[in-house]
Amino acid sequence: MKHRFFQIEITRRCNLNCLMCPSRLYASSSRKDMDFKVFLNIAEYFNRTELIHLQGWGEPLAHPEILEMIQIAKEHAVTGLTTNGTLLEKLSSALVELQLDYIAISVSGPETHREIRYGSNFRDIVKNIEVLNGVKREKGSDMPRVNLTFLMTKTNIHELLDVVELAGKLDAGLIATHLDYVFDEITDSLKIFDNPKEKIRFERVMNEAERKAEKYGVEFTHPPFDLMERAICDAHPDSAIVFSVEGEVFPCVYLNFPFDKIPRIFKGNKVLIGKPEFGNIVEKSLEDIWNSKYYKTFRERFEKRIEVTRSLRYILGFKPDFSKLKYPEVCRGCYKLYGI
Repeated sequence: MKHRFFQIEITRRCNLNCLMCPSRLYASSSRKDMDFKVFLNIAEYFNRTELIHLQGWGEPLAHPEILEMIQIAKEHAVTGLTTNGTLLEKLSSALVELQLDYIAISVSGPETHREIRYGSNFRDIVKNIEVLNGVKREKGSDMPRVNLTFLMTKTNIHELLDVVELAGKLDAGLIATHLDYVFDEITDSLKIFDNPKEKIRFERVMNEAERKAEKYGVEFTHPPFDLMERAICDAHPDSAIVFSVEGEVFPCVYLNFPFDKIPRIFKGNKVLIGKPEFGNIVEKSLEDIWNSKYYKTFRERFEKRIEVTRSLRYILGFKPDFSKLKYPEVCRGCYKLYGI
């Protein structure tokens, strides 16, 4: 089968210390790069996906063999990555030459960027994107396509309008995202969804951002502010595959952590989920991992929920309650399942 995408965590190292990133909890021993041999093991299966995303919980441009990895991935599928942008300037020419398909660059806002993304400077990131755009013009290339990603928090939502305008100036798309992995009191206090008291204010900002995006010709996407349980989340855990630095296989990046227990806070309640073990690509073939009883049972939970949404009663608006069908236990307390 063709998997929807491969997401490969080529490094768990990062040169920043962002307020909302779970890497704040990592032991120093877990901050490491993927061995190139592990990457080559994964590459044997690149013909089974149409998209390869080189990023996990680290800074992909920090991997010493990132360019070789991009070159190999590009031979098989659409290839892109998400970056904090700090290392972009020195690699811009190579990324254009390799024809990386897309690059998503994380920004916060002119005022809050430094305090949210410790170790980063907003103006430097903008300058680095301008360098990339200059190289693209010089070489007559449209690639990589640039998107800005703006993670919305209570402290920076007011700067979304500035970032829309910036995206227009940089000829970039804009993807606004929620702080969807809530793992401690800090991240719980920063999230803006499921917040009835301030929902009207947030929606006003979003409505204005949509108008501004249309004015500047910016392709702009954003998630809803309300929780609504889905049959399956948009991480596509029934068809996508995530590979950790060590080669562990997961159906979702929100299960890929170097912890024995995955911490979550859901609606104010602390949740601890035992880290699942689906298999390691160094030890087993992808077929054996994908077809294991454990992985099949995981997918079947979602398949039954999805089947309800295909029924005639559901299509006619009677809305049978798929939520009565249990989702996988490892997804308990994850906001992604609620449309965030």
